[in-house]
Amino acid sequence: HGTVNLVGGLMLALGIKPRLASWALIGNLIPTTLGGHRFWEEDDEGAKIGQMVHFMKNLSLLGGLVSVIAGERARQSAQ
Repeated sequence: HGTVNLVGGLMLALGIKPRLASWALIGNLIPTTLGGHRFWEEDDEGAKIGQMVHFMKNLSLLGGLVSVIAGERARQSAQ
């Protein structure tokens, strides 16, 4: 998990195969989000809110990664 995040993040930051990096990060992010931040199963209200915050943060990261993929596709089509 950590290696994919580190390598994928570095690839994105350096502009090295951003679509590949985004897909790798998406593949890592989805199971982490669904498996690790199951706010709907929390009984404690504080824990539920904490897990929901992390869940929503991951959804926003997912949206950003999809945006990178779409932008790269549009850029390649324009060339």
